[in-house]
Amino acid sequence: MNNKVRTVVAAATMSVGLLVMSGPAQAGIYDGDRGTWTTDETFELCGFTLQHVEHGEYNWRQFAMTGPSEGLFKNHVVNDYTATYTNVANGRFLVEEGHNQGHNIGTAPIVYGNVHEGTVLEEAWVTLSDMAGHVLVRENGSYTTVGYFDDGGDDVPGGTPVGESTVTRFSGRHPFAEMTDEQLCALITPGLEG
Repeated sequence: MNNKVRTVVAAATMSVGLLVMSGPAQAGIYDGDRGTWTTDETFELCGFTLQHVEHGEYNWRQFAMTGPSEGLFKNHVVNDYTATYTNVANGRFLVEEGHNQGHNIGTAPIVYGNVHEGTVLEEAWVTLSDMAGHVLVRENGSYTTVGYFDDGGDDVPGGTPVGESTVTRFSGRHPFAEMTDEQLCALITPGLEG
């Protein structure tokens, strides 16, 4: 589950970070979308076969920048989701609820050619509870990621990531990130056995 949580948060960050691209300067909201997603998959974790069903909502807005960064866009993404992890063998389950939001900060300066440095601030909380509603672990905090993207040299939103993004600041409580696999299994096993 900690890998699943990290995947959700990383995907949201990448969606924010990669969309700060070159384009025509305009005032206010340039683009946006809202919608839902559903995931249904089965996987093995800690000796259990788990069915993971997730339902979520997202809200994304893209804003044209002005001033020294005119021609670039900033994004704001909000995701809310609820996921269940059901032990296929006995029907016992855990519930994960999460919220994350991310937005571009700073001016995305050109580093060389058409390559910009983009910074994303991501804030999130995640709660994992057993089927009786008892909280097993709660995580909340923020982190800042710096990455690079090539705007393609045109005036169309979109671009290509260059290299890997780097987390430059990490704050808050992040027990999932600090747990070993053994600690995760010890945490979830009582709620899934039976």
